[in-house]
Amino acid sequence: MTDEEIIKLITANNKNKYIFKHLEGECSDVVIEMLENLDSSNFKELDKEGSFEFDDIPIPYERLPKKSGAKAEFSSDMAKEMAELLQKINQEGTNIEYPFIMRTEEGSNAYSVLKPFKSGGSQTCEFDWAWIEDYIKNSNKKIKLSLLHTHPNPLGKQHKTLYNENQEKLTRLGVQSDGLNISLADVYAVQYLQMLAEKYGKDIETESTILMHDGTLISFSSTDGVKLTSEQHIAMQQEQ
Repeated sequence: MTDEEIIKLITANNKNKYIFKHLEGECSDVVIEMLENLDSSNFKELDKEGSFEFDDIPIPYERLPKKSGAKAEFSSDMAKEMAELLQKINQEGTNIEYPFIMRTEEGSNAYSVLKPFKSGGSQTCEFDWAWIEDYIKNSNKKIKLSLLHTHPNPLGKQHKTLYNENQEKLTRLGVQSDGLNISLADVYAVQYLQMLAEKYGKDIETESTILMHDGTLISFSSTDGVKLTSEQHIAMQQEQ
């Protein structure tokens, strides 16, 4: 893709502009590198025959700058829930995206309260943004909020993704197979969560957490550019 095409894609609509403006630093460099190695014909914003949009771009989480600090903590009940989710996203029939929002109790760094939203499909899910905005608007506590969703195992099915259609190009840039990266859509969700906290002037720390089908559990924030805040791994439970 040429520089002119990249600019046209990034500025194609307000959503694309917002995402890119708030990437900053190393993450924006990664996105530009991805675009330089992709064809404009991939994107609906540039080609009416395109199959993908700007926020479909996969980002290798290993290439995000790391934010200093402790890794994400979870209550024992929450840790058990994560283990159960990992089992579900690796089993035929339940390998879909599950969306939640989780929070800490005031004065604690450990996530301990989990609210589920309607389960998604094999590649997408939706958060209840009306509920989330209302919760933030009426919160008077100093807490952490994190969007949580799962990246299920395709179990042999090949989804229509930028990676699968440009595998050789994107593998060279560190992109892994489906479910083991973050996407710009994931980034936009946490940017929006942060915007809501700022809109209502709340002392709420925001991030996004993704449970990938290989047991990788990552968190990232967009407070000052997109940065990885935590990376840990959950072991698959053995069948009894």
